[in-house]
Amino acid sequence: MALRRRVRPDAESDSVSDLTLDSLKQALGDAGFEIYRIDGDDIRVAERVRMHLMESGVVVCCDDTPHVALTVRGQRSDFPSINESELFERVRDTFAPQMSERGFEERSASTREINNPADDSQLLDVWFEITFVRAASDASSVVDDVRWALSVSKCIGP
Repeated sequence: MALRRRVRPDAESDSVSDLTLDSLKQALGDAGFEIYRIDGDDIRVAERVRMHLMESGVVVCCDDTPHVALTVRGQRSDFPSINESELFERVRDTFAPQMSERGFEERSASTREINNPADDSQLLDVWFEITFVRAASDASSVVDDVRWALSVSKCIGP
């Protein structure tokens, strides 16, 4: 489903108004990126792990304020003795400087339970995720931001 082109009231066009789902999907494909899936107005960028196509944690959002989002995390299994707020701080301290330098700002922090796919009642791990975003100015900057975001390690280790 394509987004409609937004036009400012004075009918002048700017580069942000041209950032539709279809145009950004095309720009990402032309740059050699693979799409993991499209959820509504979000393009979830894929990464290859050996032969497998995986979700990368990088999302191009094509809503009223187009932006690139990058989600990073710490895992409870790597830090079993650290409380929730300390683990979020560790993730933040690890990633915030490079995100800020690149123009990304923290949008949200949340936990995600990772359950056994064969038995949903069995909790395998808890991820402490922080999502950083950067407003998109044009398709070229989106491609550059996605390329950079894919190069960032997404998980802190012990």
